[in-house]
Amino acid sequence: MARKRIEFWLDEKKPHEQWLLDNIPMLKSKWVFSRCMREGLELLIHFRQWSIKAVDVYELIMDLREGNLDKLLSMFPHLKTKLGGEGAGDNELSKEVRRLQDLMLSISKSDSYTMQSLAPMQKTDGPKAINAPNLSMPIFEDDDEPTVLIRASTCTDSSMNFVTALRSMQ
Repeated sequence: MARKRIEFWLDEKKPHEQWLLDNIPMLKSKWVFSRCMREGLELLIHFRQWSIKAVDVYELIMDLREGNLDKLLSMFPHLKTKLGGEGAGDNELSKEVRRLQDLMLSISKSDSYTMQSLAPMQKTDGPKAINAPNLSMPIFEDDDEPTVLIRASTCTDSSMNFVTALRSMQ
């Protein structure tokens, strides 16, 4: 199957298309422009099949970022009962949220610290001694290894220089 090239126009006078034009170089520099175009078109085709406009999806995302669920519940009314819309007092999620809210309020209203150590720490005057055996420091004169002498060679023959260095190590 051959690859096909698709061209399209963007109008600089429209703000949302100008925003696209401004962001295309960044996508191209990260080598993700073609992938974003393919995935974006695929999503838009699905939205059209579901009779959802791209603007509605954009508004949904912006509302969700702000914590507003109104757009989500208008697009998907069956979620109202699951998220606590109609009959909210009965579902488990709303009960758990209410329990956590009550817990947070009780913690913020208390005058004492909520986390305390089990036993108070004892004050000491200085560093505490550690029971450890005394170890003697190593003596470097007890070295059994032979002393290696390194001499500089003025020879320009590198292979002979290498062989000479190997012989001197024996």
